[in-house]
Amino acid sequence: MKRPLLLASLAMLLAVAGSAEARGHHRARAKSAPARAETTRFLGLDPHGPLAKVQSGTLAEPEAGACRTWGERRGAWKTLDSLGRVVGTAHVSGAERYDVTNCDELAMTRTSGKKGAGIFVRGKYTPAAIRAYQPSKPELERLEKLVGARDRRLPKAQSKKRDPAVASRMLAFQLDGQRPRVVVGGRALSVFRLDASGWVLEHEELPCDAKQTRAECAMSVWDPMIFRPVAALDMDGDGDAEIVVHEAWVDAYDDTTLTPDGKGGFKRIESGIHGAFA
Repeated sequence: MKRPLLLASLAMLLAVAGSAEARGHHRARAKSAPARAETTRFLGLDPHGPLAKVQSGTLAEPEAGACRTWGERRGAWKTLDSLGRVVGTAHVSGAERYDVTNCDELAMTRTSGKKGAGIFVRGKYTPAAIRAYQPSKPELERLEKLVGARDRRLPKAQSKKRDPAVASRMLAFQLDGQRPRVVVGGRALSVFRLDASGWVLEHEELPCDAKQTRAECAMSVWDPMIFRPVAALDMDGDGDAEIVVHEAWVDAYDDTTLTPDGKGGFKRIESGIHGAFA
């Protein structure tokens, strides 16, 4: 009569052991599951919206619909200056849906520190050792000649406004271990690197493409400051600087990120929001 009781006890012990083993396997699977990569987000100029994102060390355009999901009110954003340094904090204080783009144009309120260059970051971000560079008088004179030759090839501004001085529309910087660079805006945008032989053109953005006639191009050039360099910062932590540029056209505006393409030039990272002056 004791055998059935013994068998029942043994079955119970096996069931408990099996349950414990299953829980152990479940915990092991949970521990081995890859952690979701944190996304670092950058906001562009006012009215603010998605500029770019970094995930798993890769810089990319904001995902589709980001202009309607990045505006959550909770949590702080870091304010950045023109060299990518963290100079304060801010939070989203308002959002207005623009019916043309179906995007939320965000308002930011500074909560501490300085205003910065008008761009913000949230997530993992370490400022790079970028410092301002002051070209010597001969360097600036040579740069002015290059930019002057560039501007003479372009249609003049329809607003009749004159081009600002080169020194007032440029951003000059140097990353530790690299040659100085200068970004010059205006009716076009140029990125120059200073080598021993002088200024070398690395990248250029023109107001029109090759398919447009000069008359068609002239219609796009209303103001002499279509392109304005905003900041130089290492967004993805790879040791090279990205360049944030604000573009203002006849009836629209946009922010663009230029990132090194690994071939001695730059490629564009489009933002997740476009605005209009209408």
